[in-house]
Amino acid sequence: MLASLRMVLRSTNENFKNCKKKNERHREAQLLKNIAADFELRGQLQNALIYYQRSLAIYKSGMLVSGDRNIEWQTGSQVANAIGLIHQALGESEQALTAYQQALAIDRRAQNLGSEANTLSNIGIVYRTSERTDRALESYKKAISLYQELDENHYQIPKILNRIGLIYQEQGRFELALSAYQRGLDILTNSRSLEQVSDRILTIENISNLYRIQGLEERAVAIIAETFDNLTIEKEPYSIALAFERVGVFYLSEQQFERASSYFERALIFSRQSSNQGYAEIDILNSISIAYSKQQQFERALPYQQRIADVFQEMGILENTATALRHLAEFYQTLEQFDRALTSYQKALEAYQEIQQKYEGKTIDIARIFWQIGCVYETQGQLKQAVASYHQALAQYQKSNVPQGQILVLERLASLLKRQGQVNLARQFSQQAEILRDSIHLNWTRDR
Repeated sequence: MLASLRMVLRSTNENFKNCKKKNERHREAQLLKNIAADFELRGQLQNALIYYQRSLAIYKSGMLVSGDRNIEWQTGSQVANAIGLIHQALGESEQALTAYQQALAIDRRAQNLGSEANTLSNIGIVYRTSERTDRALESYKKAISLYQELDENHYQIPKILNRIGLIYQEQGRFELALSAYQRGLDILTNSRSLEQVSDRILTIENISNLYRIQGLEERAVAIIAETFDNLTIEKEPYSIALAFERVGVFYLSEQQFERASSYFERALIFSRQSSNQGYAEIDILNSISIAYSKQQQFERALPYQQRIADVFQEMGILENTATALRHLAEFYQTLEQFDRALTSYQKALEAYQEIQQKYEGKTIDIARIFWQIGCVYETQGQLKQAVASYHQALAQYQKSNVPQGQILVLERLASLLKRQGQVNLARQFSQQAEILRDSIHLNWTRDR
């Protein structure tokens, strides 16, 4: 969604020019990766794909100049895995597998066992969610074998064993499922790190559920009670909240949405018991919202994003309230709930304008809101209102001297006016955009 470019162009343009001059293509690849990650966090996966793919193309080109090629290969694998995860979230299993195979090739060339194991685990998830369980098990077991070459009790192994256990459990192979869970639990004995605590909770939950399926209710309840009692004694509420949130993310990756939701709600309960309640709750809410949006589950993300705005408003933090409202509007816009999007954008705009009056600045944020409002109106076919909003965005970008923003708006106005038959005026805007682009050598934005 072009509307949420968030002006990463402004902060990275000089770096891009320097990259070209110095032929530091690896630096350019990293910058493209950062832009992609920004889009991914907001759930704008198609835009994220564009930039990840550009980044990966550079890493694969063999033109990198750096002191440590292992770092380049590792980053290239991370980018390929990110592409795979996005295709996976979009339900595009075969494209995801293609991306992961590219990552595997990089991992094996670099002889990076940890990265290869991670890629194989991701491949297993694709096979599992596309009901190719035998191939999923094969990938998971290969991943475990590689991790064991690094460390017999590698911290990633319990999570994979949980995935294996879930497959066996669904197949009715309960003894094998319990064996997998128990192997993971043995590794996690006396674990203290947050990642391991969340894996321990996850493993105990799966064992309890396995007992319950077999009619062993007392054992199911006992193992849960003992674990959670010990946890509340050992950990501060916020730490427990983070652990529950990570368990929720695991179930979300398994597309078990109800179980994910139950853990997210438990995470929120503990966050509200924290000594720093407001910020703890916001942190958990934000993590949940991002997790859902990266899975394109915007409907599920909406109440959490709305709560973020509400909590910031209760705390009297105007700038964060405005930002949360803008993100909420983006969700509504993605879901084509345009009236609600406009309402949220308007509230965000009023908050940013209030900040501007009090402290000056925030011109770019105001420009961005006008731009996004214009995009909503244009999508609805309300072209007069769209043009008016784009003009307001252009004025704000000019005021703040942000040429990239001006270019985006000028090109949009040119396209819109041309469709309306105002060819001469459209040509003027197009020429202004061309002059600005040439003045800052921003050729790479043209295909946006």
